[in-house]
Amino acid sequence: LLAALDDLRTTRVALERLPAARPIDLSMYAPELLSVLRAANAIGERFDSLTLARALKRDELHVEDVLAVAVRKGVAVIDGEIALRDGESATQYRFTSASLRDALHQLSLARDIAV
Repeated sequence: LLAALDDLRTTRVALERLPAARPIDLSMYAPELLSVLRAANAIGERFDSLTLARALKRDELHVEDVLAVAVRKGVAVIDGEIALRDGESATQYRFTSASLRDALHQLSLARDIAV
């Protein structure tokens, strides 16, 4: 019991030393990038360019160009190639931050409420 209590204290001290999460400022991103990122966020932590392009009803190459900006800004990384059920292949991406996904979700909620 004493060992478990000691472990709990050690964990609490370690958590107190973690830096506080800062809110993500989405105003620094262009509206086109935010639009694509919001749609990608609706798909999940991992998403692919073709599914995203289809969901947005946009050309896949255009979506890939926007996602290249997301990669350069460090908000997404390329996670490889995947084969879709219809036989097509696409580039798979992954968000780099749960905080960013949460901010995108909050932005989506705010826009839905404003409508």
